[in-house]
Amino acid sequence: MYVYGAGLYSFFDNYGQTCLNTESCQENMVQVDCSDVHIYGLSTKASTNMVTSAEGTGLVPQIDNRSNFCSTIALFQQTS
Repeated sequence: MYVYGAGLYSFFDNYGQTCLNTESCQENMVQVDCSDVHIYGLSTKASTNMVTSAEGTGLVPQIDNRSNFCSTIALFQQTS
């Protein structure tokens, strides 16, 4: 599977926006449960993990990839 340019945003947690202070409105954004996945240009807002495995293990934490408005990665690949 190939994804070219994706933006996934979460601005609320139980109708409140205080979670934006810690960028943790949602736990996970993208779950990868198969092999041969290529994501080019993924941007997320206010999630703890940008990409997780099918087991729920965080593969790409947002805190390590913060940029201006979003957390952004240029490339994520999972191959068998």
